[in-house]
Amino acid sequence: MLLRRLPGRWYLAPLILLALAGIGGAAAIAIRNYNGAHSLLEADPPSALLDAPARTGIRHLTSVTFSSGGQLELSACYAPPSDGAAVVVAHGTNSDRSTMLSELRILSAAGCGVLGFDWPGLGHSEGRVRWDAQARRALTAAIDWLAARPEVDSRRIGGLGFSMGAVILSQVA
Repeated sequence: MLLRRLPGRWYLAPLILLALAGIGGAAAIAIRNYNGAHSLLEADPPSALLDAPARTGIRHLTSVTFSSGGQLELSACYAPPSDGAAVVVAHGTNSDRSTMLSELRILSAAGCGVLGFDWPGLGHSEGRVRWDAQARRALTAAIDWLAARPEVDSRRIGGLGFSMGAVILSQVA
């Protein structure tokens, strides 16, 4: 009976509903992709452990700062080596150096010096989150800071990175 009331146009209603569903699905995908890309540029709140390195259980871990190319003040934590070797530990997106505490603890227990630093705009470091030349300058500054330490053999500096930290490490390498 419904088909008699819509002679010749009965097929339009399902097509309109299908088109609206497609537009809604495309909008949902676009919003999800935008939020995912935008989250690469937003920092999570810094961990409370950044203010209390002694609570990490890593021997001789202290808070330090250094300058990234004279532009930004970067926050870090450092434990000296027992054998001259040291490792720069680089965290990933939307986090801070506290997410790498397990790695810092293992390396330090093995005798390596460790420097875990916060990328610009993350943790307690100055700046904005940008995964470009600014991040490469920050990593280079971390390596230079370690190399200048008298207890570190500058020929024995390594790097360990997670996520975007690994990407920037490979770019600088």
